[in-house]
Amino acid sequence: TSPFSGEVEFVYADAGDSIEKDAPLILIRNDEIIESIELARMNVLDAQADLQEKQQLLQSQQDKLKSYLGFTRNELQIAQANYRALADRHIVAKRNFARVETLHSKGLTSEAALDLAANELTGSRAALDIAKAQQEMAERALSEIGQGRYFADHRFQTAIDDLQSAVDAAGQRAGIEQARLKIL
Repeated sequence: TSPFSGEVEFVYADAGDSIEKDAPLILIRNDEIIESIELARMNVLDAQADLQEKQQLLQSQQDKLKSYLGFTRNELQIAQANYRALADRHIVAKRNFARVETLHSKGLTSEAALDLAANELTGSRAALDIAKAQQEMAERALSEIGQGRYFADHRFQTAIDDLQSAVDAAGQRAGIEQARLKIL
């Protein structure tokens, strides 16, 4: 008896023929098994296509992250240079204010000159604070990119981690579907 049911397609040996051990005697056609194999093949192809698509998306996001990395490095360099320039400007504004204040205390400059120097000092301090914040933001953005995140649309994007998980899951699915096909 055969462990499979189905329609006999071909008889390899007739009654009384001598045969080798484990040689097939008949070919049985079972449409359910054929359909199962075809479905398994389609599942493998689908899983492989899904894996390839997710790998391409991951690569695209990794490329985007590299681009953001270069852009953010440039932003940091600009912010650092701007901060240094504004720090020098603030030192000059402090010195100028001290000179004008000394001259004003001796009655050698007007109240308006003192106000102008104070305003320049306040403006240089504010510009320096803004430059420092921009530098810190660029440093933070660079740190986040190092962890696979980037800032866009007013929020941090973490597509790399999500896509890596999706690629891993798709790879596992493809492996499972291939194993199922081998069983059939």
